[in-house]
Amino acid sequence: MFWQFVLRRRVIAASIVIVSLAFLSVAWRAGAVGTSSGLQTSATATYRLQPSDAPPPQELSQAVREALNSDSLHVIGANGSFCHLWLRRDIPPGTTLNRGIGIAFPQLAVGTLIGAIRFESGANDYRNQIINPGVYTLRYDLQPTDGNHQGTAPFRDFLLLVPSSVDATPGLMKETDLLDASRKTTGTTHPAILSLVPAENAPVAIPALTHVAEDDLWVLFFRAAVPAAAASPGPTVMGLVIAGHAAENH
Repeated sequence: MFWQFVLRRRVIAASIVIVSLAFLSVAWRAGAVGTSSGLQTSATATYRLQPSDAPPPQELSQAVREALNSDSLHVIGANGSFCHLWLRRDIPPGTTLNRGIGIAFPQLAVGTLIGAIRFESGANDYRNQIINPGVYTLRYDLQPTDGNHQGTAPFRDFLLLVPSSVDATPGLMKETDLLDASRKTTGTTHPAILSLVPAENAPVAIPALTHVAEDDLWVLFFRAAVPAAAASPGPTVMGLVIAGHAAENH
């Protein structure tokens, strides 16, 4: 399956534990992707990426706007503008590293503000739940390891969408509050989620939009302003699935 390329080395190191987690069985196959950096797109692309000088929207609180970069990553679809993504200028790392299995970004604390997104038209999250047009903050969370969430994603890292009207400060948000706030996005018992993936299969040129043709997933790779590790103080490359959803929903 499509995530196999990314997980090969990790499975060798922790095969017994990882096999016990069904959500790590999805795989990334090498050669199944085309990339778009700037205005360049693959022949089969539905979306393209371009930088934009659009400032953070007024729907966000002043405190959140001031925490974000002044420009955005603009994803354009077949029918015009799809979304704008604004990244946080400086993302504070967690006080400790989370060494749990299936975690791609152990330096992040649950509840951390990563950025904000505006969907110009209707979209769907990684569980194929409807996301209405609007502005949302993006905060980091981890998928639970209970049986109810098995098989949904290869990594436990997600960004939860929170309506801008209920997220006024850039500070850390308690997980219980984050889940409750994100459920307002979907109007269901589940939060709105976008899957995060590590940089193993990222293109050389970043930012870039990558299409995984086999599963019809669109992954936006960008550099986030949080150190990758103590020995690597530069920004962390992250991949965010902005379009497409898991094969199985739970």
